[in-house]
Amino acid sequence: MMYRTVLAFAPVRRKVRPPWNRALRIAIAVTTIALAALSGPSLASDDFPIRPIRLVVPYPPGGGIDDVARLVGQKVAGLLGQPVIIENKPGAGGILGGDAVARAAPDGYTLLIDNSSLVINPSLYPKLPFDVARDLAPVTLASTQDSMLLAHPSLAARTVTELIALAKARPGKLNYASPRNGSPQHIGMEMFNLLAGTQMVHIPYKGGAPATNALLAGEVDLLLSGTTGLPHVRSGKARALATTGGSRSSLLPDVPTVAESGLRDYSSTNWQAILVPARTPASVVARLNKAFVEALKSPDIARVLTERNFVVVASTPSELARTIEEGLASYRKLIRETGIKPD
Repeated sequence: MMYRTVLAFAPVRRKVRPPWNRALRIAIAVTTIALAALSGPSLASDDFPIRPIRLVVPYPPGGGIDDVARLVGQKVAGLLGQPVIIENKPGAGGILGGDAVARAAPDGYTLLIDNSSLVINPSLYPKLPFDVARDLAPVTLASTQDSMLLAHPSLAARTVTELIALAKARPGKLNYASPRNGSPQHIGMEMFNLLAGTQMVHIPYKGGAPATNALLAGEVDLLLSGTTGLPHVRSGKARALATTGGSRSSLLPDVPTVAESGLRDYSSTNWQAILVPARTPASVVARLNKAFVEALKSPDIARVLTERNFVVVASTPSELARTIEEGLASYRKLIRETGIKPD
């Protein structure tokens, strides 16, 4: 909301007005308008929000992060009293959508939901159109999600130990799918290759759904999968060899972690976060944080997210800032060691 100050001057009943009087009136008017402009964003943030909010998902519809956006966005809309419009803006591994938000007006009406790719991409691409630490402001670390190492049922390996032995006996013959080059799933499997000393081949697809379909069809041997893989494990269409976090999943308590299975230094956890353009007023960021944290912690949303293999975090902005800083450093080291290239 912009406020406009109108100045009314009483007429001076003189035939001759000193030149300084006109200059003074102009100076006062200019100063008043400038002060109104400076106070505008601060005043506007007190009434935030007064119109619909756009939540940009930088990936195609149907993936795990799109599920989180739609589920939580609907709840946040009710809490803020304004619609939350989900806008899928895929392209370049999330870079196009992130750049669109980084360039948006810093007023809290354009938000980004993204995953660990935010801190992976800076190490993969030498020149990005935006800097995550400089051009985006953290709102909340929404959730984390461990992956499942899935195999096609025809693969002659039922454990991680058997997979490593098979891969070493057939170097360059086993393959795995991922949603794209440089995705968290791609990084996670290359970390596996590095620690296990295997040479499984990466086959990128255009999104999580096509990668999952490739596994189900037997086009590939393996896949690191999030929420979309659970129904296929339960139906027997895919076999879960391990999960990738520090502890077993409550949804698959009989499936060991990769670390339990012999690769003790292995851990691969993806996360989902909400951000806004840098220079968004602190009061607006606080309002958004409060709404998203309340939505994420509400019993109905938390239950659905847990059923989909997400762990609700609902952090403060400063906690997300630390996660981003640590992620940038750790992925820089990992990508250098694995030699991963985006293309």
